[in-house]
Amino acid sequence: MFCLHAKRYHNKWEFWVHKALYELFQAPYFSYSQTVMAELSPPGFDFMVRIRLRQIARFRTLIDLCLSVCLSVCMTCPER
Repeated sequence: MFCLHAKRYHNKWEFWVHKALYELFQAPYFSYSQTVMAELSPPGFDFMVRIRLRQIARFRTLIDLCLSVCLSVCMTCPER
C-alpha cells in the first residue's frame, strides 16, 4: 500500500487526520489564491506573473546556495 514511516506516521489514523486537515485548510487556499491571481492579472498575462514568481524563487535559491558555500569555506579555512 504505502509506507507510513516515510513521513513519520506511526499509525494509520495519523495519516488520515493529516489528509483531512490538509483538504480542509490547504486545498481551499490554493483555489482561492488561483482565483485572486486570475482577478488581479490582466487577460493573457496570468501565466507571466506565475513565471516571474517562479524565477524569483529560483534566484533566491541560488543566492542561498552561494551564501552557504561561502560560509562553509570561511568556516573550514584555517586562520591566516
